[in-house]
Formats: sequence, C-alpha cells, structure tokens
Amino acid sequence: MTTVEQIAADLDADEARIDYAKRRRREASWRFPENDWDALFDGLPRLERMQAMSDKRVVSALVWAETNQADVSYSPIVTGVRKAGGDALTLSACALNPMTLELRGARARLRRRLHLYAARLADACDRDQTLDISMRDVVAEETRAHAATNARK
Repeated sequence: MTTVEQIAADLDADEARIDYAKRRRREASWRFPENDWDALFDGLPRLERMQAMSDKRVVSALVWAETNQADVSYSPIVTGVRKAGGDALTLSACALNPMTLELRGARARLRRRLHLYAARLADACDRDQTLDISMRDVVAEETRAHAATNARK
C-alpha cells in the first residue's frame, strides 16, 4: 500500500470526520454579534484604537476562516466585498492572522479569544445547535488560561 493509499484508508476509517460543507452552509449568513464587540476586547490594554476603528466584518471573516479551515479570502463576507469592487477587507484581516504576523501581548490574547470562539462556533455547527456563542464565557476561559500561564513564569 502506498503512502497516499494509507492516508486515504485512515481518513475513510475516521468516524469523526468534519463536514465542512455543512459548516459553510450554516455560517453563510452568520456574522460576529455586534453586542459581543466590547466583550471581545474586555481587559485587553492598548487595543482601544483597534476596538474603535476596526471593521467588525474582519472578525466575522477570521472566525469563518478558522471554523472552516479555509483562507479568509473565501469567507462570504470577503467574497461579497470583492464582488462589490472592494478588497481592503482581505488586507485588514491580515492584521490578526497568525500566519502573516507575529502576534504578541494583547493582540495575541485577542487572537486566542477568536480561536476559542471559533472552536465553540464550529462545535455548534457540527452539533446542529444555535450559533449563539457566549463571548463572556470565551473571555473568562482565555483570561483564566492567560493568568495560569503568567503564574508559571
């Protein structure tokens, strides 16, 4: 058996496969809730300007990309903006993309919050649950993890 055949056999045997098409369908019109915006930045120093000036669609696009393990440029929000003749949204998303930028400090914590949020959203999609994720719970989880990491230093 070749390596490719072995990988295919392993994937076929895996019962916990992710249905990304289902996630994309469920998230097609999903947007990061406006009322969670302030909670997302709660307790993150030196990000006041980002909070005030950022395009909220960028967060939606980043979360969509993470839940679907896809490039942010394929998110429904970014493709919609591109169809309308714009492209700045894709460039703005790079500001929090760990693949294009080394994140430290408050920006890294913000990105971890988005990662936790995306994981919960993905789970809700997979379980056919409502896509109403508690940002307060995400912030609490990230804050506990951050405090535990700092305590070990």
